[in-house]
Amino acid sequence: MRFFRFRIISLLVLMALAAGVLAWLVQPKMVTAKASFLIPSGRTYIESLLAPDAPPLTERQITTKRETARVMVISPMVIRAALGKLSNAKTFLKNVDDPEQWLIDHLTAEFDSDSDILDVRLEGRQEFETDLIVIVDSVCDAYSEVCVRSDRIERMKVRDALRVTRARAMDGLREKMAELEELKRREGDSVEKAVEMQLRQGEIEALIASCYDLSRAVERQDLQMDPSMSYDSIQLVERAYIEDE
Repeated sequence: MRFFRFRIISLLVLMALAAGVLAWLVQPKMVTAKASFLIPSGRTYIESLLAPDAPPLTERQITTKRETARVMVISPMVIRAALGKLSNAKTFLKNVDDPEQWLIDHLTAEFDSDSDILDVRLEGRQEFETDLIVIVDSVCDAYSEVCVRSDRIERMKVRDALRVTRARAMDGLREKMAELEELKRREGDSVEKAVEMQLRQGEIEALIASCYDLSRAVERQDLQMDPSMSYDSIQLVERAYIEDE
């Protein structure tokens, strides 16, 4: 009887082991698609050029900047924009009940140790590795457009508004200078004339200073949007690929 029980227990153990091995063999192989952004953590070259005496960023400011970028890459706003790009793509997301929630649950974004490289990853079945690459690239492109390029658009709006204000200030300056010249041509050297000329001169000096400040502000905006300076901004440094195991 004991021998019979032993045989039964041994058989059950072998069956359990066989089931475990079988489950492992039939389990789909998983792969990970990865892309990388450069997120400068300190003050950029442009910022240093425009404000050389400004203090360096504090650790708290750096941490906030990095965490903001990390969260935004996998935010619902970016994911919705990415899904919009994928609307005509034939990926496995077509068969997912809630693609937005699925991506929220499966996308990850983490910095590579203490570097400025932010890695975006998405794990899935090996049979879908091409889809995974397409999806991660779409997320990265959406982030670049929604977060990076929108900031550039806002800067352009600020620059254009500054240019309009500068043009108006220049028109005002020309008018004041014409008034001063007209005043100089008047006959006589009365006290009233001297006082009025002094007032006009003060207005002209204030307008000159204002025009100078506005011109500097426009130059700063132009410099920050200069494509040759793009290496200082957030940028995609590596498009999606399947990581080696």
